Amino acid sequence: MFACIGLGTDFTFKVKKIDDNKLVWVENRFLFCMSPSPCPCAPCCGFGPLAQAPKWVRDPADSGKFNGSGESICAGGCCQMMMHNKGDVFVWNSEKDGSSMEKAMEFYAGYSPAYPPCLQGSFIAKGVFVDKKGGAPTTDEMQR
Repeated sequence: MFACIGLGTDFTFKVKKIDDNKLVWVENRFLFCMSPSPCPCAPCCGFGPLAQAPKWVRDPADSGKFNGSGESICAGGCCQMMMHNKGDVFVWNSEKDGSSMEKAMEFYAGYSPAYPPCLQGSFIAKGVFVDKKGGAPTTDEMQR
């Protein structure tokens, strides 16, 4: 599980591998139990097709950088024009491997209409891997 620390709240999700060059963030939660939705009309109803599930593609020029795929960030694939992650960047490399806050991964927002204008094009959060109980990794399951 991955914990994202930023904007004053805890946010957790799992990183699911689609293939060697594509990832998706699934089972997103904030405040330990709330499920976010990218839909501004139902911000805490992120279940089923309205669940937040952004897809990421490895940057061909930098293997430690993942770019937003530009697809809908809704699990159901709807509303791509308004809720996409084109321009988002997720940095996960040897210097930023998520093993500690000193080596935390980084997330930068792009220019999707899903983000408030004040957050577009900004550094959003750092992230670290945690086990399911919320502590630091205790097994080798987090090794790449």
